Amino acid sequence: MVDFLGIARILLLIATVLAFSYAARNVKSILLPAVVLVGVGFALFLLDLILRSYFGAGFLFESGTSGPSLIIPQIAGYIGQIIGVILLLYGFYHVNKVLVDVQDRGRIDEEQRLMGTALAKSEKRYREFFEEDLSGNFIATPEGSIIACNPVFARMFGYASEAEILNTDVSVLFETKRVFENFLELIRQHRRLSEYQMIMKRKDDRRIYVLANITAEFNDEDELAQIQGFILDETERVKVEETLRNSVEQFRQVFEKGPVGMMLVTLNGDIIKVNNAFCSMVGYSEMELRKATIDGITHAEDVGKDVERQAMLRAGEITSYRTEKRFLTHGGEVIWGFVTASVVREADGAALYGVRIIEDITARKRGEEELERSLSVLRATLEATTDAILVVDDSRRVLNYNQRLVGMWHIPRELLIELSENSIIDYITSQLENRERFEETLTSAYTNPDVENYEVLRILDGRVVELYARPQRISGKTRGRVWSFRDVSVRVHSEEERKVSEERYRELFEESKDAVFISTPDGHFIDINSAGVELFGYGGKEELLAINIARELYSDPAERERTNVILAEKGYIKDHLTLAKRKDGRSLVILETTTAMRDQNGKVVMYRGIMRDITEQHRLEEQLRQAQRLESVGTLAGGVAHDFNNILSIALGYLTRLDRPEDHPDVRARTIDSIRKALGRGAGLVQQLLTFARKTSGAAEAVEVNEVVRELSTLLAETFPATIRFELDLAKDVPLLLADQSQFQQALMNLCINSRDAMSEPGGGRASGGTLNIVTASVAGKELRRRFAGASEDRYVLVRVTDTGIGMDETTKSRIFEPFFTTKPPGKGTGIGLSVVYGIVDSHRGFIDVESKPGQGATISLYFPVLPVPTPAAPSKEVVEPERGTGEAILLVEDEEMLLDLLQVFLEENGYRVLIARDGMEAVEMYAKHVKEISVVLSDMGLPKLGGWEAFRRMKAINPDVRCILASGYFDPDLRADMIKEGALDFVQKPYVPNVILSYITAAIRYSGKGPLRL
Repeated sequence: MVDFLGIARILLLIATVLAFSYAARNVKSILLPAVVLVGVGFALFLLDLILRSYFGAGFLFESGTSGPSLIIPQIAGYIGQIIGVILLLYGFYHVNKVLVDVQDRGRIDEEQRLMGTALAKSEKRYREFFEEDLSGNFIATPEGSIIACNPVFARMFGYASEAEILNTDVSVLFETKRVFENFLELIRQHRRLSEYQMIMKRKDDRRIYVLANITAEFNDEDELAQIQGFILDETERVKVEETLRNSVEQFRQVFEKGPVGMMLVTLNGDIIKVNNAFCSMVGYSEMELRKATIDGITHAEDVGKDVERQAMLRAGEITSYRTEKRFLTHGGEVIWGFVTASVVREADGAALYGVRIIEDITARKRGEEELERSLSVLRATLEATTDAILVVDDSRRVLNYNQRLVGMWHIPRELLIELSENSIIDYITSQLENRERFEETLTSAYTNPDVENYEVLRILDGRVVELYARPQRISGKTRGRVWSFRDVSVRVHSEEERKVSEERYRELFEESKDAVFISTPDGHFIDINSAGVELFGYGGKEELLAINIARELYSDPAERERTNVILAEKGYIKDHLTLAKRKDGRSLVILETTTAMRDQNGKVVMYRGIMRDITEQHRLEEQLRQAQRLESVGTLAGGVAHDFNNILSIALGYLTRLDRPEDHPDVRARTIDSIRKALGRGAGLVQQLLTFARKTSGAAEAVEVNEVVRELSTLLAETFPATIRFELDLAKDVPLLLADQSQFQQALMNLCINSRDAMSEPGGGRASGGTLNIVTASVAGKELRRRFAGASEDRYVLVRVTDTGIGMDETTKSRIFEPFFTTKPPGKGTGIGLSVVYGIVDSHRGFIDVESKPGQGATISLYFPVLPVPTPAAPSKEVVEPERGTGEAILLVEDEEMLLDLLQVFLEENGYRVLIARDGMEAVEMYAKHVKEISVVLSDMGLPKLGGWEAFRRMKAINPDVRCILASGYFDPDLRADMIKEGALDFVQKPYVPNVILSYITAAIRYSGKGPLRL
């Protein structure tokens, strides 16, 4: 059976709870809840009684009930009864309270009226304050909805009115949602925020800075119920503060890091603070400057210079002033500063401290001083210059002129006062011959103001003037023109005369029979006349201008370098003997006189000179010298014959001893050694005679004077009579001499022979004996110039020959150098010996001095100039040691049978296979037959039937690579040069030395085919 009572009780319980909840939450009246509570409680209790009676239940408890199905309804009934009783009692309480309140209604109504009136006034004042407050007031819910605000708040955030912003989500006024949430969390924690600074956002998204005072209200459950407060827009103040901070920071940066000096000073001038720029400027540290005053580092002459303006500045009469003054640096130097002085004041205008800004203007002041000096120099130059100057501006008004302009053109004073360019130029034009050209120049100058103009003007009085018109530029722009007139009458007339002179010179240049030339130091002709072209055998001037002088025209290219050295040091050469060659290879002997031309720095830039062909003259002189040389050798013949007889006697005597078999081997060895020495002495004597008899190349070379004197004295001691004693006094510091060694030997030998003859018996008999003294020394040119004015070199080599002969009188002394003059009897001399000496010394640009008196002997002094001597090339270290042969075939050509046998045996003993020929024809035939076998040809020059030189040329026709060594007892340097040029390997001087011959053959077999033969 359904338990309707239980169900009803449960429903009643639920209704009771809902009624109670509704009454508690929604009913605001005081009386109504009480009535409702009493009524509900009574109704519930009554309803429960009716239900119980209907179902037959007890008043409070059911009897006889049991089982789980009745437990819940019973419990529900109990609870409903309890709640009904509670509500009934609570309702009665409130009804009683209401009854009490009704008794005091009148009083309460009056109080409420008074309170309402007060509240209305309060609300009005609050509303007025709320609406008219300068700050933004607002009230918002925790969810972010604005429920109230004043107009200031709306305008603050960019809204037109309060209505527009009400119910707006307050989070949009924050930068982000997250910032708003953080704000809510902060307000929940602190409940109140005073003077809270934050950044908010306007409707147009602009950021504003606000200062807020916020209060939070909480309900009974301590939950955030409402937010209210007011905020101030501090954006402008923040911006001002930011600007101020930036300004302060900028000032600090400028002060500390600025490029100009800055300082803060007290009103008395004590330094408070300085920046690094000023410290660097004066060289003091900040600590040192803070102990000083501004006057203490100011130049004494500038202290007190601005006292009055400082007083005016402190008094406020001026806000700042500027001045220039000098400061003293830590190092004592003076610098210039451009000072800007000002004062920092309080709000009331009282001066606090001074500010000084100092710009270093030392460079500018120096520039101004330099400019002033330059202007002074310019003014002085303008008046001192020989040019006439007229300066005009772009409006053709005269700005400046000098007195030279007035004097040159005789300009009247009234034109100068007028200062018009047109008037002055017209006056100048009236004096010219070529007015049209000047007017064209004027037109060009003003049509093209940026172009310079030049013209030569001829004045009616015959003067010639150069005109230079240059634009006057200021900051790169043309602002006028400078007219410069230069009187060049002398120069122009000189040039005209020079042109005439040059024309005459050109005629002389081209018509001269001597070669006239201009050349460069590096060895090329700039110009040369037709005589020079003809001299060197070239087809035309253009061909000759293209060649290298040293390589193509000099027999020895090194001679060109030696000549250049002399020209560089001395500046000229005069009658300098030079060995040259034509285009076809023929030799030339020329006399060269050349002057070195230098630039403004002293550097040699060209040579100008004349060359004269003396080849034929030189050949005749050489023949004469050779004849005289042979004559000199002939004068020694007696002594040579005597020495050779002695040498032969020694050799023959020792040879007879070799036939004695009983001699001890040591005795035989000494005998052979004596024979070898005697024969060596004879060979040396022959070599010395050949040295004096041979032809020479005439080329200048480094000569060791003392060595030549020793060698010659040794030879003469062998050949002169034993009654003549030689004495040598040779200085150790004698420099090398640049000379022809053979000619030097000839000159010295002629002097010695002349002294020998002077010490002979009267009438040309045997020598009576005496002393022949030879002295060498180095003499200063300055000392020699006392005797010879033409001695231009710095040093000279002295060779003095003194004898104890018969001497000379003044008449003889004055004629001894005349050709063919002699005091000897007929047949005893040619009279050319001393004239040859004179010619040799003169060709070397030397001097001769003669001292003699009858019966007191004679002294002849030769002075040779010391010229730069080129350093000789170091001898080659590639020396070929003699080696034994390995069966190579050697063609030996010799007409002397015994010498042929000797050489054949020697070469065969050293491993060579020897083919022999006794004349030139046989040699050519033998070579033609064995051309593929023969490695080297060794041939004498003086052969029967066909000479050695011609035989070599025929062998070369058979085999262009023939390796031939030629030999002779007589050496001709010209012939040797021709032989080597034609292809001979080398020349050997007789007598043969076995090991030397072996070295030549070894070197010839190894010869590579390039360059000279290396021994």
